[in-house]
Amino acid sequence: MSNHVKQFYTVAGKPILKPKLFQGTNGTYEQLAQEGIESVPLLEKVLTTALGRYKCKYEIGPPKTEARYKVKAAERGYDSPSENTDYCRAFLYVTSVDQIVKLANFFRPCNNSSVLLFEDTFAVPKISTDLRRIQIKIRLPNGHVAEIQIRHAKMKQAFEESHEAYEKVAAAMKRFPDNTSRPPEAQRIIDHWEQKRYDANHNAALRLPSLQKLIHERDFYMVGKTPVMLVNEPFTGERYAVVPRVTENGPMYVKDNSFIPELKNKKIAKKSDRDTFIAVSTRIAKEAVGQPILEVA
Repeated sequence: MSNHVKQFYTVAGKPILKPKLFQGTNGTYEQLAQEGIESVPLLEKVLTTALGRYKCKYEIGPPKTEARYKVKAAERGYDSPSENTDYCRAFLYVTSVDQIVKLANFFRPCNNSSVLLFEDTFAVPKISTDLRRIQIKIRLPNGHVAEIQIRHAKMKQAFEESHEAYEKVAAAMKRFPDNTSRPPEAQRIIDHWEQKRYDANHNAALRLPSLQKLIHERDFYMVGKTPVMLVNEPFTGERYAVVPRVTENGPMYVKDNSFIPELKNKKIAKKSDRDTFIAVSTRIAKEAVGQPILEVA
């Protein structure tokens, strides 16, 4: 994956293959946590540049504890502390849909070469959690990879409730990792807290109907052997086609509106679904890099 770390996506979506991110320096948890603390002024400079005339508030989160890091390392299969990107973190709270759109455009990888990963669940909410945020991984000038989360200010309590539920689920799964032999009571606990997490996010989103304008409407097609996603953005009114393509930066989803006329020809284009779109995209990407990839979008 080293040659494909900066596999950005250029539209609302994800890279076909998630890059495996590493800190610019290696070391122990204590060394990297200290580096994260020392990187805060650089992160704040990024935030003040991004905010510009917006009077948004932000909070700097402390590095996750070593105990929490070890749990996360076990969950995600980290081989070293340099694979963790939670040492330097910021939470940015916006108050309007317009602010979300402007800040999203500032941090899109196609507009900001320092951004390594960008996930917009305002545009595509997670099915299992209905989480609404933008999560960004950005490399600071000193090489440290920091995280920025853009959240709506009125969803702050929901995030706290959701995270508490996430911790409960993670603790139960750590104790009983194998779902085939997990005791029924443990599974009931997991299901209970997963539902709590979904409810917290979903109910908060319902109280902010303006967020619905940010959800992208997506339809999937196959044009010959090419998977095509047709995207409609209600907030901007933009309509465009997205296809997987191998670029100089690795496999990416890119806009290609030349497919739009073909989508109208039912003999050429066949209606498809999201799972097929991702599966075919992933196969194309794996063939392009010539090796098996563990993490896929």
